[in-house]
Amino acid sequence: RSIGSFQVPNYRRWFAGQDRWSVAAELASLFEELTRWRVGMPASAEDFAARLERAYEAGKNASFGFEARLVHELWHAMQAVALDTEAAYQLQLGVLAQEATDPIYVIAPGRLAPAESEFLQRCAERVPVVCVLEERNSLADPQERTLSAAWPQTIDDGLRGRAQSLRREMPSSGLRGRLRFHGAVEAEQEARAIAQTVRGWLADGRSRIAVVTLDRVVARRARALLERDQVLVRDEAGWPLSTTSAATAIGRWFELAANDCYHRDLLDLLKSPFAFADWPREHRRRTVWDFERTLKRASIRSGLERYLELAQRAGSPALKQMLERIRRGTEALGRNRRKSLAGWLTALRASLESIGVYRGFESDAAGMQLVELLDTLAAELSEDRLPLDFGEFRRWMGRRLEAAAFRDSSVESPVVFTSLNATRLRSFDAILVMGADASRLPGIPASGIFFNQRVRSDLGLPGTADYVEDVQELLIGLLVRSRETLVTWQRSVAGEPNLVSPLFERLRALHELAWGDALDDSELAMEPDAIGAGGLALVVTVPPAPIVPSARVPQAISASGYNALMACPYQFYARQVLGLRESDEVQEQLEKRDYGTRVHDILTQFHRLHPRVLAMEPAAAEQALYELSDAAFAADIRANYVA
Repeated sequence: RSIGSFQVPNYRRWFAGQDRWSVAAELASLFEELTRWRVGMPASAEDFAARLERAYEAGKNASFGFEARLVHELWHAMQAVALDTEAAYQLQLGVLAQEATDPIYVIAPGRLAPAESEFLQRCAERVPVVCVLEERNSLADPQERTLSAAWPQTIDDGLRGRAQSLRREMPSSGLRGRLRFHGAVEAEQEARAIAQTVRGWLADGRSRIAVVTLDRVVARRARALLERDQVLVRDEAGWPLSTTSAATAIGRWFELAANDCYHRDLLDLLKSPFAFADWPREHRRRTVWDFERTLKRASIRSGLERYLELAQRAGSPALKQMLERIRRGTEALGRNRRKSLAGWLTALRASLESIGVYRGFESDAAGMQLVELLDTLAAELSEDRLPLDFGEFRRWMGRRLEAAAFRDSSVESPVVFTSLNATRLRSFDAILVMGADASRLPGIPASGIFFNQRVRSDLGLPGTADYVEDVQELLIGLLVRSRETLVTWQRSVAGEPNLVSPLFERLRALHELAWGDALDDSELAMEPDAIGAGGLALVVTVPPAPIVPSARVPQAISASGYNALMACPYQFYARQVLGLRESDEVQEQLEKRDYGTRVHDILTQFHRLHPRVLAMEPAAAEQALYELSDAAFAADIRANYVA
């Protein structure tokens, strides 16, 4: 369409079959970077393509032309119609600089953008500007001296040469006793080592403990181990909102609407603590339990109308009411219509209110954050008019839930799970850096699908080297301010070697060359599963010996029962003595015996209707068989077309 003086082509067909939300997010992030660092865009797409070719050091290439045209035209289109987040931020800085009347305090600013530097300079003309920075003295502090030698800003000597210089200047190490490394065998061992170390620090009286969570999977396991021992954790980093049970309820609802109420999705939703939260808990549980048993006996795979017929036959008013509310909810969502994002969010809320999910969110911390997020998005997108189908809305909603973080602010604890960036200027008694392998630290900045590092450097955008330098500064400050630090990682992942971060590998090599010690933690290496102070004690257990009441002793035993007793006495006890049975399952598809039964029924009816087959014309006989076959398989095909 036409935007101002720019004719924007139909890019939708260029990305057919791809996740356009990902492409749009990449472009939006790139445009904000270009704005932040004031990268000038050439006047024409052809000039921009020529610049890319020089930066890529390649000849003319169709892909460069496409990349240049896409970025160039959409960049100018964006500038013509709206401000991106970065541009709005810079305008706000300009207004604030003119209105500043009080002193300005800047806390650990890090790498400033040009607009931020200009803002502070303009403010300094009107009011005092105080910049709070970290005090550094690499010459006086042995620990900082060693860290600066391992991660120098400019390398003018080899690692061995720097190690020898350190040895001459400092006969003893400034890191020994303050920094340790532990390479775990696998994730569970790393989580246990983390929990053991934190418990030991608490037993020693440490009151400010930080755990830098580079690996969120191990972090959740370590947190579970700590909370099992009544050690609460204040998680500043949080975890994706998409992993909470509240977001899972929305995912189940989407699946239900998209797949004609597939029985597994329906049961998962009904068993959620959020669905029908406006009903008494026991009444809801009993209704769902009765429905599950009835559904499995009837072996209905999907179809809300078929469920309603089943509820009518079962004579259950509560179940019928529950299913009617499900139908009203799916109608309110209206997945077959195209709506704007704001329209979809309004429809989503109405549908969730129909099935009582919103009421359930009110009593859950993650649910309340989810409601707040949905309300905020609806308000921000109230003017948006772009029509989207249900699938595009689902993908967009999934990205927003994945990007949002859930943090439980109700916990106060001396143990803090946090990110590396959040440790700036903070001091702790002890620090644990988990998941410090080569894939996570320093990590690779998200440069996206557009432009490699050479092109970014040519355009004037920060690159990998700038990112690594910032990470090194953060690590030096963090380690210097801590009395004791443990760094953990997994030596192998999925059977493949997993190396420690190259930053820490360089530090360990430097320390070993200078003082003959790689700073490995010998205690954790020798006893990976040990339970530290304040942990659980080892208890000798004995096998359980169930007692069978005389009334339940079987009076006879079949051959299969005897085989079950010999194979697994506990299974025999559960089935034959306690009378427990596995619940029925809905039959997903026809089995071979089902086809045989249908064919037998077809032939039986055919011969009853036509006892003298030889008297029939072959075409008439075939037609009769076709009609009987269609009738015999009609119900199966309605339930599952592949039948």
